[in-house]
Amino acid sequence: MNDSKEFNYAKDLLRNSLNQYDFAAQEIRYRDETKCTDEDIIKLKQAILNLKNRAVDGVYGPSVESGFKGTEYYVFSMSCVKDSLSQWRAYGNGEVCLRFDLKALEKAIKDHRPNLFEVCYKAPNDTEPVFEGVMKDRIDHWINHYNEYGFVDSDIIENGWESLQEPILGSSHTGVIRPLQFKQNGFEEEKEVRLVILDHPSFPEDAKRINDTERYFTPKLEISLKNADTLREVITGITFGPGIDRERASFSLAALESRLGLSYSPEFSTIPFRT
Repeated sequence: MNDSKEFNYAKDLLRNSLNQYDFAAQEIRYRDETKCTDEDIIKLKQAILNLKNRAVDGVYGPSVESGFKGTEYYVFSMSCVKDSLSQWRAYGNGEVCLRFDLKALEKAIKDHRPNLFEVCYKAPNDTEPVFEGVMKDRIDHWINHYNEYGFVDSDIIENGWESLQEPILGSSHTGVIRPLQFKQNGFEEEKEVRLVILDHPSFPEDAKRINDTERYFTPKLEISLKNADTLREVITGITFGPGIDRERASFSLAALESRLGLSYSPEFSTIPFRT
């Protein structure tokens, strides 16, 4: 990804969520909901502190390597905004925007098990409810464990943070890599929608390419749609940007119709544009 914070930004949200968790209130719960001895309460508190201190580096450290080792994930980024000056400048070169029917796109490539979601934009100091919920579930699990067995398992105390890996990271089994769902709110105007596909055995090796950009080599996955009818269902229209003249637009549309049988009525951006 060309964003240096990509995949790691969720780490900050997790850290904020843990730091704002009310540990004192949890100690009251131990006394109210269990018959914990003072020694057991210390152990439970230590389990939570281990969770707080080790979860961030643990879940986003070696666990990433073990949880996603050998997993390739491919990201197709789109925007909910079809006519934005910042988008034209950053991605469209002021020329062409393809419009997709997301349900049709998802259906057309369903064999690849696509994961489609809107990006969630968070300010640097925000917390994330899903992380707070996972934290509460873990503590409830520990309390229930104590009530059932009468002791706090030492493995839970030492390694309880490991149980956060899948709820927070997702996994190749669930088809979700949760950190890809979060971005810094400075990107919010992009209103990004992502289609994420995880590598799995149905991908033939020759479908994986290396895209040579100006700066680096990037693994790329090419997916072919079955036919022109499917293509027509998936690509619902074309908007020509402020950087293209109408004569060139008409020539482009004529070429599309001639070669692929795709016929679209031209639409043009209404945004002034300086080349």
